Amino acid sequence: MKKRKILLYSLLSISLTINILVFSLDTIPYVWPKVKSKYFPERTIVSVNTDTEKIIIERGLQMISSSKPQMVWDDPRGFTETLLNMSKTTNSKEFRLNNYPRAFLFYGLADYFSKINDSDNLDKLKNLFDKLIFENNKNVLINRIDQVPFGLTSLILYDVYKEEKYLYYSEKLYEYTIGSIENDGLISYRKGQEVILNDVLGMTVPFLIKYDDYIEADLKYIIRQQLAFYIEHGIDQDTYIPVHAIQRENKIKLGSANWGRGIGWYAIALSQWYKETGEFEKEYFGLMESFKKIQSSENLWGQFPGRSDGFDASTTTMFLYSLALNFNDSINKNDVLNSIKHYISSDGTILHTSGDTYSANYYSRSFGKSELSQGMLLLLLSELYK
Repeated sequence: MKKRKILLYSLLSISLTINILVFSLDTIPYVWPKVKSKYFPERTIVSVNTDTEKIIIERGLQMISSSKPQMVWDDPRGFTETLLNMSKTTNSKEFRLNNYPRAFLFYGLADYFSKINDSDNLDKLKNLFDKLIFENNKNVLINRIDQVPFGLTSLILYDVYKEEKYLYYSEKLYEYTIGSIENDGLISYRKGQEVILNDVLGMTVPFLIKYDDYIEADLKYIIRQQLAFYIEHGIDQDTYIPVHAIQRENKIKLGSANWGRGIGWYAIALSQWYKETGEFEKEYFGLMESFKKIQSSENLWGQFPGRSDGFDASTTTMFLYSLALNFNDSINKNDVLNSIKHYISSDGTILHTSGDTYSANYYSRSFGKSELSQGMLLLLLSELYK
């Protein structure tokens, strides 16, 4: 009888534990965002004024000071799949903090503070950067292309503080990037990958262009090769819009033909190169013209521009930044902020960024806050600073 009771209580305990886990790992992650969006929406700014830019900057600093990742990295996937994926590297805190969203937030803040000569806030940013890159990463481990954009901040800090560690870190990022070049001369997102992704252009080209000023070797041939391959094999020749990926060997276009963030990655790389060299003018102006044709009814852009009227903060800020890099005089900062004010929370966070993309043809259906969009908005504001 006693053994029966023990067995019964054990089964009840296991059942209760499983139910709690299912509720916490499956039901809540799936239901709560929908409930929150419908019944507890974020309060957004009512009007743009002199404080608007300040709260966006302050919020950026708060986000970069937090050890909690903001980017949506996963869609709700159910109990079993969530448990099985818990040990994956992509679920680790290190992966999610030492990655491209936070890299671009650092860069947006560093670019802004250096441009307006805000030494106090740049000192704060320096301390946070040192903690993430040097204190928490004793050997300066670099093992993915997603880390390369951190080099943009590192070079700004080197220019301001003249500390050799920043140039050393940038050199390590450069060496990793060059080491990711395969036999065909193209940078792989992951070593040995059979496809070329437009993400890689946005993560590497801006850094390589900037780092070219700090090295004796001329990097322009390498940079141009990345863009030239994509222009020849990965864009639509009528609209100049790129597909997400290209099959490396057979040059077959893969993935979405209108993935907004991917277009943004390509646009930023192309815009930086055009600004530097004046090359690929037809492709750059053709793409900027297409941006106008795929705007939503709000004159903004969604996760898949041209398909719906939804808003994606990463797509919109990347498109506007790539335009501002060469035409900042034609863009009014207040007009930009007014156009997106319904998507900026009262605490200065830009809302509604699509989650991390898993691969070509496999895109997130979840939206939330993101260091990437906050950083891109700050880069845009820095570019429009008069």
